[in-house]
Amino acid sequence: MKRTSQDNWAIELKSPREISALRDAGRIVAQVFARLAEAVHPGISLRELDRPGDRLSQEPGRAAALQGLSRQPAYPSAFPGVICTSVNNEICHGLPDKRMLCESDMSP
Repeated sequence: MKRTSQDNWAIELKSPREISALRDAGRIVAQVFARLAEAVHPGISLRELDRPGDRLSQEPGRAAALQGLSRQPAYPSAFPGVICTSVNNEICHGLPDKRMLCESDMSP
């Protein structure tokens, strides 16, 4: 969305080319999710789960959106991984760290 001069929110319409690019990106994300789902199991650390995400992001035509992204001002260091690994009550943008998943962390 973009702001108009009247401080109202307006929906910015996408061109057919932009819609096609968004559709392609959605397909890639679905493929990454499917491949990561195969790697998820009790006892895997979030950092270990980030590794296949890193490999997948390096395939031709792909790039990880968060990799190296600065989290300033709250966190001066760059995002430490490729995937967001929010578990249970975390809202979003969880860090891929050494925490291990257990059976109750996963849902079908």
